[in-house]
Amino acid sequence: MLETKKIANNLDDELDDDDNVSLDEMVASAMSETGSTLQELSEELEGLPKSMLLQSIKRLFLANKIKKFRVGKQIFFKKSTAEEERLYNSNDEVEDDEQTPDSKNISRLARKFRSCRYIVKRNYSTDNGLLYSLMVEKKGIQYYIMYFSSFSGDDNIVFSKMLENDKDIRIVAADNRTKIEIAKIFDTYVEKNGGLDEFNKDHAFLILTMSQFFQKTRWKMLV
Repeated sequence: MLETKKIANNLDDELDDDDNVSLDEMVASAMSETGSTLQELSEELEGLPKSMLLQSIKRLFLANKIKKFRVGKQIFFKKSTAEEERLYNSNDEVEDDEQTPDSKNISRLARKFRSCRYIVKRNYSTDNGLLYSLMVEKKGIQYYIMYFSSFSGDDNIVFSKMLENDKDIRIVAADNRTKIEIAKIFDTYVEKNGGLDEFNKDHAFLILTMSQFFQKTRWKMLV
């Protein structure tokens, strides 16, 4: 209870990563084994603003730390079991012989973001039908990332669709050859849509190869 009030009293300051982790652990621990409603959690965590509680629940749900289920018209939340978390994370095991090279590369990217306390969703579908390799989220901000091991001129429509979802284009290429091919097609795309100067007024084209992504903190360029 005292810890809840301590966090709530710091609303004027943006929560840092450690605060979020502590808050999420506290919210998850407050859930009963059979499930708790939002109202029950609010009462259990007296002093915690509802907005902070909802954000915490969202982070926990996207990270598969909790489950949501309905009984009648009432929604309940409960902690995921160790087995459920294991199954969720198993998609990122590079030791799985059935994974393709591309899937293994996306797994490496996902683990890197998770290790830096981002919420990560793979194969994330948006309202305009675009399927992203990764959606990563931190402090309520979402970033949509595409991974490509090959790219052709016919794929250039993806640029417009990406800009419908995000102000910037974020891409990881398997290698430098693929990166150069994407960059060439992007140059053609912007030339047909007002030019690079016009594009740069509101957007950014962010692209790294796999090797560049893992060079110290260079991955931060994408977020």
